[in-house]
Amino acid sequence: MLRLAARNRVALAYGYLFPLTFLVSFLVLYRREHPQLVRHMGELLTVAILSGACFGLPASLVSERERGVWRRYRIAPVSVGTLVMGTLLSRAILISGAVLLQLGMAMTIGWWVPAHPFQLLLACSLATAALLGLGLVLASVAETVLAAQALGQCVFLPMLVIGGVAVQIENLPTWVLPVTAFLPGRYAVVAIQACVNGDGLGALAFPVAALLVTAAAGCLIGSSLFRWENGARRLSIPRRFTIATALASWAIVGSLAIGRHELGPRRVEAAALRSPVPPPLAPSASPMVRAEQPSSLAAVAPAKVEKSPSAAAADVEPRRRPAAVPTSPSSAADEPWRALTQFDFAALPIAQMPADDGDIAPIASDDQVPLGNSMTLLERVVAALPAWKPGHTSDRVQRVRNYLLLLGVADYAQSPIERFLPSIVLAHMREEFPPGELAQLLCWVALHPDEGTVDALADPLLVELGAGTLNHDELRTRTYYYGVKLTRRIVGY
Repeated sequence: MLRLAARNRVALAYGYLFPLTFLVSFLVLYRREHPQLVRHMGELLTVAILSGACFGLPASLVSERERGVWRRYRIAPVSVGTLVMGTLLSRAILISGAVLLQLGMAMTIGWWVPAHPFQLLLACSLATAALLGLGLVLASVAETVLAAQALGQCVFLPMLVIGGVAVQIENLPTWVLPVTAFLPGRYAVVAIQACVNGDGLGALAFPVAALLVTAAAGCLIGSSLFRWENGARRLSIPRRFTIATALASWAIVGSLAIGRHELGPRRVEAAALRSPVPPPLAPSASPMVRAEQPSSLAAVAPAKVEKSPSAAAADVEPRRRPAAVPTSPSSAADEPWRALTQFDFAALPIAQMPADDGDIAPIASDDQVPLGNSMTLLERVVAALPAWKPGHTSDRVQRVRNYLLLLGVADYAQSPIERFLPSIVLAHMREEFPPGELAQLLCWVALHPDEGTVDALADPLLVELGAGTLNHDELRTRTYYYGVKLTRRIVGY
């Protein structure tokens, strides 16, 4: 079987060259992320498996059937199951080579290693089994190689676009999410990514079960539709029952994902991370310092994040907040930002700011929430904020500038959490500063983007988000954008 597969150039091209084009494309698209490609290996490796299963396997199997190879197998003293299993295993070996090639190149480019290498092997095996079962169904239905390629496109492209493989789940509209529950590519991406830079397969019981059920269903349907040669034939009653049972199990997996809120909990947690839009400040000649309002972020923290033992131990001590700078006539004279008024806020050029739903300085709307790996990364940032060293500097202006710098780095480096982070950081700042002071500080930073330092770029959190290779002038521009936007959100107009 391996020798036959090696002679099929079309199948080899789909299995090896096609995934490499995705790797190069992702490298160009996410070139500012650090380390490179690590946050997208679930997508890249799933593409490699999917191309080999939906194109390589059907193309080679149907080509052999057209040439009469399988007709000759029929007279051999070998069972159908052995032949089919040999075909699947040979294709799995070829897919493993493509996966190792992808993984090796990505690790060499980004200089990183998987967090759970052995679990990653298991996750790739589960994804390969599930998608090979799907490819076997396509090969059993198609009459010609061209038909097999057409059917492969009908499965491959929807899996990429609305199945969470090439387009991340959090970027899909809400109405598409129930559709992804029935597509195995979604579960493959989640399982693989969790082993690359997540917590592993321990907390992914449902995606693992979904891949196993999908693999079994695909193999049952493909075996029931198996043909030695082209030509229609009637299916026996037992075979029809087997196909119906397999299809029903496949449908049950998607229904359970929706019914058990396997798609929903992440959306609920993400929505809880956002702080409500604060009420506008009452107009006045000079803003008054008001009592701090409790943040919704602190209220939902115990429910939204399952903390590691180390993080839980750290929470034994009360959260330490930066010491407030005493307000006195002498200190006020040394802090010119306190002289800003509602007129300064209103003069900020909000109409000239990039749109919130654009690519520069984005801010997520209410119907956009992080899912999957983006949610995990956002939770890590939220957990790091209370002890974040640049957020504890005694200079209030520099402290706010550092928070805005965090947003600018995530935006400029095209981090998957760039549009979700502003609401989190704003909620955190509202816990440290009264709304009046916070509006003044944000407005001052927006009006003086070239002042202060960018020493915080050496902080590990910003380095993880990709700060090491970013242009400092452009970063100051991004902090200006976010300073204007967040100021106007606080004052309410």
